[in-house]
Amino acid sequence: MPFYESSPNATAILPDERGNAVFYGPLQETAVAFQVSTVVHTDAQTYRVPLVVDTPQAGWFTEGAPITETEPKLAETVVRPPKLAALTGVSLEMVNDSRPPALLMVGKGMVIDAAKKIDAAFFGSLPAPAPAGLEALTGVTTVSAPAAFSNLDPLAEALSRIEDHGLTTGISFVANPADALELAKLKQTKDSNAPLLGIDPSNPTRRVIFGYPLFTSPAVTKGHVWAIPRERVTVVQRTPAELEASRHAAFNTYEALLRLVHRVGFAFTQPSAVVKIVRATA
Repeated sequence: MPFYESSPNATAILPDERGNAVFYGPLQETAVAFQVSTVVHTDAQTYRVPLVVDTPQAGWFTEGAPITETEPKLAETVVRPPKLAALTGVSLEMVNDSRPPALLMVGKGMVIDAAKKIDAAFFGSLPAPAPAGLEALTGVTTVSAPAAFSNLDPLAEALSRIEDHGLTTGISFVANPADALELAKLKQTKDSNAPLLGIDPSNPTRRVIFGYPLFTSPAVTKGHVWAIPRERVTVVQRTPAELEASRHAAFNTYEALLRLVHRVGFAFTQPSAVVKIVRATA
């Protein structure tokens, strides 16, 4: 429905005189998916990630013995980024009269919602044309956790499973805010008020687990905690988010149309290196 000066609560951005601060609520301008993955950009319709399934094999040989010839085995992950889009109309009266500008407010809101939709696809299992996400991924490694966290042992096991694949850097944990809160309440000892989770010195508001960052997203299924190695998870952008306004598309209603388009897909190149920690109640 178009946004008019007569719309409910539209007076919140029409002068009188007021400050220009805008509160968007619990916004997150960048999707968590982008923060825990390798992000690549492409101009092609299809992006192919080559995979080495098996390497050439070395062996031990005696002096003068012929060396056995072997060859690598290759595969690929194919990503065709689908389109995420939004469209809304704003009356030109609202565009001309609003302070702060209505187009700026509406456009920023569209970007915020797009980030939420990307996370919902990345951490979930949405139907096509949304890209397949983690909950739809087969072959992930699963670690069991108790119904209530009493320590970080399940997360330590998840790290060990990732290290089995030769990965020791670029790992992130992602949890639903409810699970992250429970982890944050864990104490170093029974009689201590010191939290068990650490603090990232480069970002004091971020918590860390064994030196690796803990992100939160409502898009993560409650009761699941993901351990994600950046090297094995890719977010592919065909186009960055394009936000455009037109004063001509809705000429007969004297409106500006605001459109957001973003083409993005995911590649999970080694599912077994991604670990899902599942609590007993999940």
